[in-house]
Amino acid sequence: MIKLPEGASEDDHLRLLGVLNSSTACFWLKQASRDKGNRGGERSTARYEWERFYEFTGSRLEDFPLPLAYPLSLASEIDTLAQKLATVLAGAVGGVPTRDRLKDARFAWESVRARMVVLQEELDWEVYQGSGRVWWLASTVQCSRPIRARSWGSASGAVRVVTA
Repeated sequence: MIKLPEGASEDDHLRLLGVLNSSTACFWLKQASRDKGNRGGERSTARYEWERFYEFTGSRLEDFPLPLAYPLSLASEIDTLAQKLATVLAGAVGGVPTRDRLKDARFAWESVRARMVVLQEELDWEVYQGSGRVWWLASTVQCSRPIRARSWGSASGAVRVVTA
């Protein structure tokens, strides 16, 4: 459990959550924490990365290097979308479900979820950049094909990124 000082605002919590829910934090914690092996307790039988379990302790987390800048706007937007996702799910099961209601709810859920994934990627890069480890990024990352976005599903404005 992580407790912020009394009087900490919602933004203070979202700043910290944004950093701790980043892939940078996950990578660091996996490097700094003890690998507990797989469900059977044997480290040697874990064939895939997802089969490994780690012990993330509070004392280890105290050593986590916090960035100078926090991804507050992205963390806030992801939080808002997560709350919206919960209402989409609740709306889908409220009342008698019809094919159209379920179809609309599925599209709404997929749209919100897709936006959350995009924002999480942006948050990951922002935290990674805040760690000072992307000095090479501007000179080495190039896109070999142009990217265009096109809408799909209904007219709600959800987009899918596809290569041209």
